[in-house]
Amino acid sequence: MKKFTATAALAAALALFGACLPSAPVYRPTGSGGTTETVMYVTAKGTKFTAVLEDNAAAAALKEKLPVTITLADNDFEAWGPLGFVLPREDGFMTAHAGDIVLYNGCNICIFYGSNSWSYTRLGKIDASAEELAAVFSGGETEVTLSL
Repeated sequence: MKKFTATAALAAALALFGACLPSAPVYRPTGSGGTTETVMYVTAKGTKFTAVLEDNAAAAALKEKLPVTITLADNDFEAWGPLGFVLPREDGFMTAHAGDIVLYNGCNICIFYGSNSWSYTRLGKIDASAEELAAVFSGGETEVTLSL
């Protein structure tokens, strides 16, 4: 009984301590392969979106730079702007859709609320509708914070 009580107390203490770490990234299981995905938060105009980062060199490099606050400009289907640093490029022609977060020219980030076809590097995907994203990212400049 003493061993069970000590084990339960240790587990509770570890759970409480782990919950207090402010910058610990969140990992979610992705299914049967035993792999995980990294969650990033995208905060703008008082709204906090959840995004899942891609499993590539650019997203890994971005994760190492977080948190970062940037100003994005509206482009009628995306909000885009300079990161202030360069990330590794793995550009490929693609059609980006609402929620896609992509790297453009190695140093610019785009968050889509519409769609566009171009050569980008995928960084992640926001879990939100086109309408929710447009309400936050369209209509001028938007200050955005990316964080873990």
